[in-house]
Amino acid sequence: MKKAPAGAKQAHIFEMSLYKVTTNTDLTEGRGGERLLGWFIDSAIATRAAKGNYVMGTDCPVERYTCEVVRTEDGKLYLLGKPVEIEYEDPREVRARALSKLSPEERKVLGIKG
Repeated sequence: MKKAPAGAKQAHIFEMSLYKVTTNTDLTEGRGGERLLGWFIDSAIATRAAKGNYVMGTDCPVERYTCEVVRTEDGKLYLLGKPVEIEYEDPREVRARALSKLSPEERKVLGIKG
């Protein structure tokens, strides 16, 4: 295991339940986009934050998630992000490439037209 550089802080990564509260950028008619109001550890606090902060003064949606978080030495929590896709292949392109390798006889046996 590699030794941490001098001055580096220790951190622990683990899963925990968090509550996501979202609102709308247009509080009058709700025609705006979704906006994050916050992530909360406690459902009661999330519910309190959601109270009256949505469209036309209604309560914001509160959703429970199991997320990976990092707790630093000083007790702060940070939400770890979702994986970022590096590559993507359109399934239609993959199919077309695979079909291009088949002979007319193979297509006929497999029942593939075109």
